Amino acid sequence: MIDCLTPWYLIWNIFNPHQCSEIYTITTLAEPITFTLYIPYFLKTFLLELIVYWLFLRNQKKLTEILQIDLILNLATHPVVFFLMPVIVMKLSGNYLNYLVVAEVFAPLTEAIVLVYFYKLSWSRALTAAIAANLFSWSVGIYWI
Repeated sequence: MIDCLTPWYLIWNIFNPHQCSEIYTITTLAEPITFTLYIPYFLKTFLLELIVYWLFLRNQKKLTEILQIDLILNLATHPVVFFLMPVIVMKLSGNYLNYLVVAEVFAPLTEAIVLVYFYKLSWSRALTAAIAANLFSWSVGIYWI
């Protein structure tokens, strides 16, 4: 069932009835997670997205700058997606599918805005890098639990 949580499976099956329907329609929050349990999720996302951001920025920025950029981008989005967004979506009578869609639009869009305004990347390069980083971390990270 973990495949149900990958972006590719979600895109492929979103309009078809399938085995993941029961996961996507969940309307209750999981038990709250502690900060200690959260840190590994944050670090995995940081490392996975670092690979992609390094590929996009290696000709323009030093490695230390790329590390800083990736850290700032993840601090700007990951806690919101992990802690705040599930609560907001569920309070608005949403379900897990709504959460996934909102979270995975919010994260790359926010990261792209930060890249454009603070790091002076072009909008197309920033959005492409942010979408690629988030799709990669979501696709690989779901199996790296």
